[in-house]
Amino acid sequence: MNSRPLPYRRSFEVCAAIAPVRSKRACRRGAALVVVFVCLAVLSILFTSLLRLAVAQRGALEGHAWQVQAAWLAESALERAAWRLAADADYPGENWRLPAEAIGGRHAAAVTIEVLDVAERPDCRLVRVRADYPDHPQHRSRERKQVLVQL
Repeated sequence: MNSRPLPYRRSFEVCAAIAPVRSKRACRRGAALVVVFVCLAVLSILFTSLLRLAVAQRGALEGHAWQVQAAWLAESALERAAWRLAADADYPGENWRLPAEAIGGRHAAAVTIEVLDVAERPDCRLVRVRADYPDHPQHRSRERKQVLVQL
């Protein structure tokens, strides 16, 4: 009988000795992978929150710009009505539609000018204006103004 161990038996012992080292490495790799996934999840949540904040800020800025544009349109309508009343005391008012190209914007506008007689002062007219920018039934900014114009 041969007293030498068989070669496959020796390789089995070597593999058995290496196996715990490999499992520890695999465990460390698995833990590192979990840490990477958690970091990616946190970064994704942070990025999504910042993106939502940026979109909300852009919407608020656009709404403010619409409000300023509507205020300027209302002022222009008051001046237009005063000029028209100076030329014609019977000016009844008008619906004034402005295309986007006329006001240098991306949206069209609608302005309503209404001229009313003042009972106690026949030499004056009450001018009411309503400016909508953009000219959309739901998404718009509306500005109303009125002034007493002496003829």
